[in-house]
Amino acid sequence: MATEGPIERVGDELLTCSICYDHYEQPKVLPCLHTYCQKCIARHYEVHRLRQSGQLSCPSCRELIKPPPGGIAAFRNDGAVKRTEELLKTLPGLDGEVEACEGGEYARENAMLEGARGMDRSLVASQRQAITQQLARLQDALRKLRSKLLQLYAIETYVKYSIEMEIDSKAEAAKKTGHEPKQKWLEAVRVEMQALHAPTMAELASEQDKLYQKIVEIVSVASVAEAVLTKASIQQFDDCFDTLSEHISAVEPLAVQFLEEGSAKREAINQLVPKYKLSSRMASEVGLMLGSGNEAKRRKLAAYSGDLVQVRLLAKVSGRGTKLGKFDYPTNATFVHDGSIVVCDKNNKRLQILDAKGTPQRLLLEGCMKPRRARVCPVDGLLYVSDELASCVRVFTLDGKHVRSIGDTEFQCPAGMAFNSKGHLVLTDSEKCYVYVYKRNGSLITRFFFKFIKDRNMSNPYFVAVNEDDQIIISDCRNGLVKVFSITGNHLFTIADLVIPRGVCVDPYGNILVAEGDKHRISMYNPYGKFMQYIIDQGQFGLKFPMSLDVNEDGQLVVTQCGFYDDHEVLLFQLY
Repeated sequence: MATEGPIERVGDELLTCSICYDHYEQPKVLPCLHTYCQKCIARHYEVHRLRQSGQLSCPSCRELIKPPPGGIAAFRNDGAVKRTEELLKTLPGLDGEVEACEGGEYARENAMLEGARGMDRSLVASQRQAITQQLARLQDALRKLRSKLLQLYAIETYVKYSIEMEIDSKAEAAKKTGHEPKQKWLEAVRVEMQALHAPTMAELASEQDKLYQKIVEIVSVASVAEAVLTKASIQQFDDCFDTLSEHISAVEPLAVQFLEEGSAKREAINQLVPKYKLSSRMASEVGLMLGSGNEAKRRKLAAYSGDLVQVRLLAKVSGRGTKLGKFDYPTNATFVHDGSIVVCDKNNKRLQILDAKGTPQRLLLEGCMKPRRARVCPVDGLLYVSDELASCVRVFTLDGKHVRSIGDTEFQCPAGMAFNSKGHLVLTDSEKCYVYVYKRNGSLITRFFFKFIKDRNMSNPYFVAVNEDDQIIISDCRNGLVKVFSITGNHLFTIADLVIPRGVCVDPYGNILVAEGDKHRISMYNPYGKFMQYIIDQGQFGLKFPMSLDVNEDGQLVVTQCGFYDDHEVLLFQLY
């Protein structure tokens, strides 16, 4: 039953800013879909922007967001607030005050049924069940619509990135003719390219606006329904049941219609995939979200979105020592295009080559360096190795011939390496807390700082992976996080609550695999950071202190592990 507690009105919290705890004034919605008063979020931005390198940190989810060119005022006005207020006014009996109920939703439900004197208790229960079921369907549709909106934003980001790549290409062409591009020339090219693609960007913005209007309608009704279920008194619920059901029934077809219709607009947007050379995974998702009807793509998406991965152990190379097939701190293993495996046998100061079945074949570069990470570039086929002794990256042919070095005086502790779709080297420095992107010839493209203000401990960018969309995935073992960035260094999202995350990699379907060292397990997250399953759970297959991960196109996973008092091993698994 209801107990003594604070007095409030149903729906009050739906119209309250979480910064000033007052009713919204000029509500602005951020890309993460959290809403604040314009003045409140502007004040928050002014306080924190210098520490966040000019970015805005959402007070609710801590997502780092780059404000639009027009500043805070240019964020989208949140129409859901006004719509929610209008809906609350249409529901009879919600203007009265109710007592807060200790124990949450179930206590509220029991209190309501206990208070159903003079009413048919079974009728009250069936009404609540009907609203709950309708709300569940509505929230499911809302999740799909939000996902679709994020997909459209992702396409927009890719278009912008493609424009920048075109500008870089024109600049490189100018250099080859002996003309060094000047800033004014680059700006003129940028204006020209933006004008050329303005119709496409306008089309994307139009689709985003239409989708957002659908979300406004649905999220308003869903928020009100949830507030009524959890806060309304028995009499208030009975008074507004019929009207609330009508509101829910009215918006459900909007979601279904938008999700299922195959409009010419979506076909036009779908054509952006080949035009802007989106990755195969992004192309599959865009095709699915925009109603392409391609069953093969749907099945591929289903393979990583719902089915549990069944793991088989194919081979284990185990033992400490200096002989072939023995290791002393194997810090990394990576696949070569022919299926063979290169292992960094760090304290033995060498590389070991295993064949596709995991059988040791030969030693490479004995005594030349202390290899920490190794990766084979998919573009030039060369082997890139980070040398802990020289604090640089050395480039070799696969038979061990030295080609060049990268970053001889730049790094303090090169920790992780990966390649993006252009063949650019992405490298982390765990001591400097920087992430670097290099061309294969060693020229620096960009770098960005890895430290976040909210990090509890000193950040430690450890291992790195890059997905087909050129998003950079970095483990931060000291803070128990995996952080995901765009190719330009904008923070996209964070996977939290991990236990000593070390190796990270991306499987053929875009899922993110994380080695949680002190939990002796490997976790799988979908491409947007949602947990899916533990593909190897605590200690299965003798897994202890996993260090590095790599997956090839055939779904094989190679893992190195090296605990202080355990055998140092390389394990080969089949995932799919």
